[in-house]
Amino acid sequence: MDDDKINSDEQQIAENQIDGDEVTNKTIFQFLKQLAVKTELIQKQISNIAVQNQDTHREIEKINEKLSTLTEEFTKEREKNQELEQENEKLQRRIHDLERKAKKFNIIIYGIGGSEEETYNTTIELLKTKLQIDCEERDIKDIYRIGKSENTKPRPVVAELATFKIKSEILKEAKEKLRGTPVFIAQDFTKEEYEERKILYEGLKKARSKGLKAFLKRKILIVEGENYTHENLIGENFGNISQSQKEEPRQSDKQQTEIPTKRKGREEEGVKGDDTAEQLEIAKETRYTQPARSSRRNNQK
Repeated sequence: MDDDKINSDEQQIAENQIDGDEVTNKTIFQFLKQLAVKTELIQKQISNIAVQNQDTHREIEKINEKLSTLTEEFTKEREKNQELEQENEKLQRRIHDLERKAKKFNIIIYGIGGSEEETYNTTIELLKTKLQIDCEERDIKDIYRIGKSENTKPRPVVAELATFKIKSEILKEAKEKLRGTPVFIAQDFTKEEYEERKILYEGLKKARSKGLKAFLKRKILIVEGENYTHENLIGENFGNISQSQKEEPRQSDKQQTEIPTKRKGREEEGVKGDDTAEQLEIAKETRYTQPARSSRRNNQK
């Protein structure tokens, strides 16, 4: 009887073991099936990502191509712009040269009264009577007023002369014979030349205020034998010139600075005391406002 019971228990255990094995295998099968589904899904996602990466790569290539094209176009445009800037600089220099040449024989006369219609006759009378200049019809190309009309003072007069000789003669005589009168005669400069001259004259005043021997020679300021252009005068206070240089200039400096009075007058044409820089500023502002011309030819009609 005991043996039968044992056999029965063993059989039950064996059956239970078979059921456990079946449960385990089923679970594993389901797990593997789910894993296969997930793996397939992951593979699809990876495939989609790969496709997206390819698309992204193609887009990046297109962007790089466009960027390369834009870079080339920008480089070409920059080169063109540089060429245009160079051409513009050449044109500006050319225009400045032409303007300077056009004004080379001009003078500006300040303080001439009278009516607009009598501008030509009044100017000729000034030249012949006050300055005692023997000028003929051929010596005067044109005479006209410039600047805005003001009730307090007459508009300046521009005289376009035929030769530099007659211009120099007028400026020379005006320096002495118009001193102490309200009439002032100056050269006609370009806007750039006005700026340069203003800097030079301010440097001249500064140097003389320090007791230094200074004078202008064309576009150069000479201070105790040292040459200064308008470019290297900016910020200059002449502190580098020693007292010994002031008291004992070199022999070459003496020769350079000791120019005849007549020639010095030529070099400082249009100068009127210490007001030269201010006169230049007034002249520039007057010259480069809207010029209302009143020409000799129109007056004679």
